[in-house]
Amino acid sequence: MPHTRVTIDHLWLIAGMVEELRSFGADIPAEADDIVTESLLRINFAPYLNGIYPKRRARLIEIIESLDLPDGVPRSYRPEDRFTSNPRLKPFTTQHMLEDRVLGVGLKSYPYVIDADGDGRKDLLVGDHDGFIYLFINRGTNAAPAFTRGERLRAVDTGSPLIVQPNPKMTFGDLTGRGGPDLVLGNYGGRVAFLPNRADDGSLAYAMADATFLRTAKGEIDVGNYAYPELVDLRGDGVPDLVVGNIDGEILLFRNACRDGDPRFEAPVEVPGIEPLMYPCASFADWNGDGRLDLVLGHRDGTVWLYANVGTPDDPRFERVDEARHLDGRAVDVGLLSHPVAVDWDEDGLVDLVVGNDPGQVQVFINVGTSDAPRFADPLTLRDDGGELIMGVHSVFAMTDFNGDGRLDLLVGHETDRLRLFPNVGTATKPAFDDYTDLDDIAVAVDALAADDPDQQRFWALRGLEFDTEYLGNLAPCPVDWFDRGRNDLLIGHYSGLVYLFENVGTRTAPRYAPGRPLRRNGQLLRVAGFSTPVVCDWNNDGRLDVICGDLLGRVHVFLNTGGDATDLAGHEMVHIDGEPVMLGPRSIVEVADLDGDGRKDVLVGNRWGDVYALMNVGTDSEPAFDAIEKVRDRSALWRQLYDGCQYALHDGLKKLYDDLPGGDEPAPMNVVETSCPRVVDYDADGRREVLMSHRYGRVFVYDAVP
Repeated sequence: MPHTRVTIDHLWLIAGMVEELRSFGADIPAEADDIVTESLLRINFAPYLNGIYPKRRARLIEIIESLDLPDGVPRSYRPEDRFTSNPRLKPFTTQHMLEDRVLGVGLKSYPYVIDADGDGRKDLLVGDHDGFIYLFINRGTNAAPAFTRGERLRAVDTGSPLIVQPNPKMTFGDLTGRGGPDLVLGNYGGRVAFLPNRADDGSLAYAMADATFLRTAKGEIDVGNYAYPELVDLRGDGVPDLVVGNIDGEILLFRNACRDGDPRFEAPVEVPGIEPLMYPCASFADWNGDGRLDLVLGHRDGTVWLYANVGTPDDPRFERVDEARHLDGRAVDVGLLSHPVAVDWDEDGLVDLVVGNDPGQVQVFINVGTSDAPRFADPLTLRDDGGELIMGVHSVFAMTDFNGDGRLDLLVGHETDRLRLFPNVGTATKPAFDDYTDLDDIAVAVDALAADDPDQQRFWALRGLEFDTEYLGNLAPCPVDWFDRGRNDLLIGHYSGLVYLFENVGTRTAPRYAPGRPLRRNGQLLRVAGFSTPVVCDWNNDGRLDVICGDLLGRVHVFLNTGGDATDLAGHEMVHIDGEPVMLGPRSIVEVADLDGDGRKDVLVGNRWGDVYALMNVGTDSEPAFDAIEKVRDRSALWRQLYDGCQYALHDGLKKLYDDLPGGDEPAPMNVVETSCPRVVDYDADGRREVLMSHRYGRVFVYDAVP
């Protein structure tokens, strides 16, 4: 029986390889599945990836290479290298991004409420994944804030954006004895940075030259992975202590031992009574009105836990009371990665919650209960005067006239099990977006789609892939008039690798969807190697709609429609060069369009690494063929504006992103900093199709038109 040879080494590609073998019918040993699952669950644990994972990977490859495999399985898995040095596509440029009025920063919002300009009103600072800190000035009142467009906080010594380290979970306090708000920043590397405030008037003034790491007598504080610091005066003596959460769920207390304005801390002790939750993000407030500082705790799954302080100032102890809940008992839930700040937002004497999350939003939950029994209203999504439209993390989007009003709307899948709709509130020629709604009538959940089908359930039950929706995304929508009745049906891809058809049983202007049905191929489930990303076109010009689909391994699949059962396709092939399937990086996201105006359909592919590739058709329009892969080129100055001055000053070994960005006279390979989703569409109804590109943080960039 045939065997295969493996030379790829990236975790996601190896996981995709295992899923491809599974889809071909290979019997995957339990040990191999255990290794893949363990690795995907610990993808952000640096000690694991640098220590244990290489040995586990070697064992996994040994297992795979020893398997007897079904016919049709590729004979080798190796890094892709078939790139042409003579591209046919001209370089692209982009001048602008889509905008809306939802206050957001793109990825992993870390909010903090503070009076930043000394006018007595609460302003908002929000850190993001890349290390930027955005300042939103309140031009409303304390009880009813209204925010300006966010501007990046800048260093007073360089004038550039203040970027100390990525994932800046921020906290403020007087650590120098000068009275001003000094700045403390966590990050994913585990160390805690410190910048003293240079201003004497209470305003925010920080210099890159002053940035250091906080220390104990034994050296720099380092909690391993994802430091979530909070300064809090637990003793009530006016001296803030440091509390730090880490990726393992520990909450560590570092007592303040500062001397002569030089911050130093005692050795840490673990705060007792805290349930270990991944990415614990602490905020302190007396939410139950007993005179002691209690704990509000965010964490990975997006809910918020309330802990009561049952200890003393010298020996704080916390006891879990409940999740933060709405009046009807539902848990407060922001999706993934809740980063709460406990503050009296509406000035009514009760503790409210301001919560950041993984998609970069900031939501406010007003306490409509009592001090000892808080209950929270539905979230207020904060708004500003206008800024970058943020669709969602690892977003896969489509532009379609969803409601039949003649304007193209944005339909978006991201890391959750719900689609988002951004209605176009402008015109067909001048699109504008204001807010979004979740499409709650489309249930992409195992109970709704696969409750009675063990064959489907086994692909949903891949725990490692499900966990990695945070890092790879989840839903991939494709609106299409599948039944040729003049209304939008939906194909939706998913981490399981299956593709579901949701039939529109409503109307063009008022769509309503029947429960999803899985597409099949020759009677069997149509499945690719995880994270399916379908689009539709008539691939072979026979008058029927076919499905083109990317996957976790980076393949481009073609499923031909032969005109039988609407949910049962027939042919299957993978786009190949010289007989070998292409493998274009983890999670290929596919678009099909004539990119050079020669009348033949080409293929545009993005991936999780942010690369963008073109497969230019050297066959015919009805029989596409490909002989090389082009790296799409970009000469946009916009990227240098977006990441102006970007550097991670205190993070060893992390190269400056800014130096690698395209720009200037010479084009560079297009890269949108993770999860590139390309779409070719006449978004402004001017008769020309533009290339729209989204990226991991959910922005949408508008590139040049194609012929």
